Amino acid sequence: MYLITLFVGGIAALLGIVLLNHLLKKKNRDLFDGKVTFVFALLALGYSCFALAELSWYLLFELFNQTPMVSMPDFYWVLGSVSLLLAFVSFSIYMHKRHGEVSKSWTLLTFGVILVGIVLYYVLGIDFSQETFGKAFLGYFYPLVSSLIVVASLSVYLFLEKISVFRSNLFLFFLANIAFLAGDLLYIDYGVSGVFGLGGVVSELSYIVAYGLCAFSFLDFLFKTQRD
Repeated sequence: MYLITLFVGGIAALLGIVLLNHLLKKKNRDLFDGKVTFVFALLALGYSCFALAELSWYLLFELFNQTPMVSMPDFYWVLGSVSLLLAFVSFSIYMHKRHGEVSKSWTLLTFGVILVGIVLYYVLGIDFSQETFGKAFLGYFYPLVSSLIVVASLSVYLFLEKISVFRSNLFLFFLANIAFLAGDLLYIDYGVSGVFGLGGVVSELSYIVAYGLCAFSFLDFLFKTQRD
C-alpha cells in the first residue's frame, strides 16, 4: 500500500510542477491572473514536498527496516503543509474580498472553530508521554495544520458559484484536504500505539485517495489551459 501511496503522490507532484510551468509560460492571462498562478504555485510546491517526504520516508524505512523518527521526511511534510495552508488562506482572503458576504464569513468561522475543536479534542486524547518532544510536537502539528487547511479550503465550496473554469479542480483539492486530514488523524493514532491494524489501512487508503484527487485535478486543469 505504501508503494501505491508513493507512486500516486509522485504523479500528483509531477503534474503540479508541469501545470505550474505551463501557467507561467501562458501568454493569455485573461482566465489565469496572478492570484491563480500564485495559488497553484503554492499547491505545486506543497504536493511536491509531500512526494519528497513520501520518497525519503520509504527509503529510510527500507534501508533501516524501521519506521523513521523525526527526520528529513518531516521537514518536507511540514514545508508542504505550510505551503498548502498559505495557498488556501490566500485564496480564501481573495474570494472574501472580492465576493464578501457576511453570512459566508460567519459560516467559515463557525466551521473552523468546530472542526479545530474536534481535532484538538481528539489529539489531546492521545498519550504522547512516552514519545520524544519532536514526535509529540508533530503529533499535534500534523492534524491541526490539516484541519486549518480544510477550514481555509472550505471557501472553495462557499464560493463555488463564483469560480469560473477551474471550480471543479479546486473542489477536488477541498475533498483531498479532507482525506489528508482523515489520514493524519489515523496515522497519529497508530503511530503512537505501534499497531498498524485497520486504522493504518484506512489511513493509507485516505492518503492514496487524496493524492489521486490532486493528480486528477492537476491533469484536468492542464488540459483546460491547453484548450484555451
